[in-house]
Amino acid sequence: MKVSRIIIGLALLIICIFTGFFFYKSKYSQLHSTQQIANKAKNTIDINGHILNIELAQTDQEKSKGLSGRKSLPDNSGMLFIFKEKSYPSFWMYDMNFPLDFIWISDETVVDITKDVANPDKGTKDSQLTLYSPIHPVNYVLEVNAGYCDKMGIEIGDGVKTNIN
Repeated sequence: MKVSRIIIGLALLIICIFTGFFFYKSKYSQLHSTQQIANKAKNTIDINGHILNIELAQTDQEKSKGLSGRKSLPDNSGMLFIFKEKSYPSFWMYDMNFPLDFIWISDETVVDITKDVANPDKGTKDSQLTLYSPIHPVNYVLEVNAGYCDKMGIEIGDGVKTNIN
């Protein structure tokens, strides 16, 4: 009887430890996620006087995911893809739920714009998705809501300044 009480006590202790650990991890994850959102809000890009809040896609994993799966993108915001060297990156609209404009940037200048890129119909096969690339090599690509470039008068040749923390 004493042994069973000890075993039950140890089991309860182990459950309490694991519960505390998972609670701590959950709170840490929430805090970390909140810090990431706060950091993202500090990043901005200025295109010819039009300032947008931006999220960064720097790693291969972030670039691969991009805006896929999201329901929408807030107004006056975008996702900036950063490439270490200038190239002709290809983008597609895999798992996208809303249309985009692509702003292709070389250093501090808009060198190409692809407007009103429609999200694919549900069930479109990957092999049927269109690939989009710039006409000049770029080291940045900015994705914004479709129509943003026309609405703000953004054109090829516009100056670009980033504020990335």
